[in-house]
Amino acid sequence: MNEARALLRHTDGVNSEGRVLLFFGVLLLGGSYLLYSTDVLSGGRFVVRLAAIYLLLMSIVLCRTNKPTAVSLCVLAVLACCILSIILYESESVNLIVIVLIGLCFRRYGIRTLLGVAAAVVSVLFAAYFFLLIVGLIEPVVYSVGNRTRNTLGFSNVNQGALFFLSVFVFPLVFYGKTKWCLAAIISSAILFSVTDTRSVLLFSAAFVAFYFVFGRFSRFHNGRGALFFSEAILLATFFGSLCMGYFDNPILDGLSSGRVSMASDLVNSFTLQDWLFGYGQPVWIDNSYLKILASCGLPGTLCLLAFLAVSMRGLSVTGNAERLAFLCASLVLGVLESVLFRPEIMISIIFWGIVFCGPESSKNSSGGGAEGDSAPRVTSGLHPRSKHLLRFRREGCIGCDEEPDRS
Repeated sequence: MNEARALLRHTDGVNSEGRVLLFFGVLLLGGSYLLYSTDVLSGGRFVVRLAAIYLLLMSIVLCRTNKPTAVSLCVLAVLACCILSIILYESESVNLIVIVLIGLCFRRYGIRTLLGVAAAVVSVLFAAYFFLLIVGLIEPVVYSVGNRTRNTLGFSNVNQGALFFLSVFVFPLVFYGKTKWCLAAIISSAILFSVTDTRSVLLFSAAFVAFYFVFGRFSRFHNGRGALFFSEAILLATFFGSLCMGYFDNPILDGLSSGRVSMASDLVNSFTLQDWLFGYGQPVWIDNSYLKILASCGLPGTLCLLAFLAVSMRGLSVTGNAERLAFLCASLVLGVLESVLFRPEIMISIIFWGIVFCGPESSKNSSGGGAEGDSAPRVTSGLHPRSKHLLRFRREGCIGCDEEPDRS
């Protein structure tokens, strides 16, 4: 928590009032997921969502920073799709609106504030969960399905509990000693998998670790081109794999995915031309983030989001942020089996879209003189190895860099 508070304090001239509103807006989203998924609360979810939107909007209004905020054509196109979706489908578009708003908010404040807020909110939510568990408001239930024994951890659905605790992977993005925090997150996810028997946990953890070492190796040569190619290949594979899933209703794959393949097939086959262009317009219950976004805003809006994501990956590849890039790609893989990326009340989704919207900013900073301070000069020849190590952490915007690098 000390490191998270340091990240919240160490921002480029951003006022504390805006950061406080940002913190409580994100806390309200994450807290609503905890309280409603555990049936502690039952009504008023839409009102809570509107209150969180209000806090996020006010945090943008109160944000005073010296750096300009550029909005790309992709973001404008997504906003246009949001407005059209609101006109056509009203409340069904709230998730997309909150995602874009979260992204623009964190893009305004920067990556350091994003990580600080996320780490602080996750810590508060974990403390709140164990408090509710101790006082008896949350009661875990153990049940068996076939040869699988699963613990709901007090959530109405066992997958909801697994997604809640997967937000532990925010800590390797924040603190020093990333390998130690990665190991702690892996151990936590292994315990979570043994309790809940949720395959998504195992998939996300394995993907994050694999991508972390792959991108860490790619960042050492070819100026990040290898990492860029690999990450965009994952983006295309997961997106087109989700679309093709709807056309391959295989019983074996359907059994391994717990019925997700047949659900995807039914949804894709029910799409009309209007649905492909403007969205489905009805509540869709499917464990696939890509199809969920497609059903909400149509193919044009989905492609705009994917294009903006590709631009963000380029920024992260150039600056050599292996941890953030690994988190994005692991979330994309998880999105094939869960609708987590289209649920802005889940902390993984908040962190994911915050990194996506901050990604292009990292690309600009890497060319020199960015306000966020994510990149320092790459000239490291002649430096002591310890100096190179410190310079690398300063470039990645980690804790302990209380002063900006001298760019004079």
